[in-house]
Amino acid sequence: MKNTILVLIMLTGGFFTSKAQNTLLLQNNTPKEIHASFVYYDNVEQCWVSRGWRNIAAYGSNSINLDELNMGSNIMYIHAESVFGFKTWGSANSFCSNNGGVMRILYADVSNCKIRKNYDPVSTGTGQTLYTFNP
Repeated sequence: MKNTILVLIMLTGGFFTSKAQNTLLLQNNTPKEIHASFVYYDNVEQCWVSRGWRNIAAYGSNSINLDELNMGSNIMYIHAESVFGFKTWGSANSFCSNNGGVMRILYADVSNCKIRKNYDPVSTGTGQTLYTFNP
């Protein structure tokens, strides 16, 4: 009996020691593909960082693992654009950005960058936070 319990503990990884993953799920509720970027405060870099771009298929989703970001706050900012620019999301806060491709911009809150885009705030929590892009 002791061997059976030990094997079960080893196979399951212990007594519930794994930490739940904190994620932000970006849900596209439109008939067009969209490209999304996000901004967060990075505790390691000690500045606001713009990251992107995430391609999200029509009616699809994309998940961001928040545990990998060294976030210093539970507030993030989201911006998205539909393919061919038919619609954009983000209206409140302006941060440095670019027009596509891989993006990681440090000090994204400074005012002297070439391209700025508007982002909407989203409050993240433990577990999964859902952010939806509606038509």
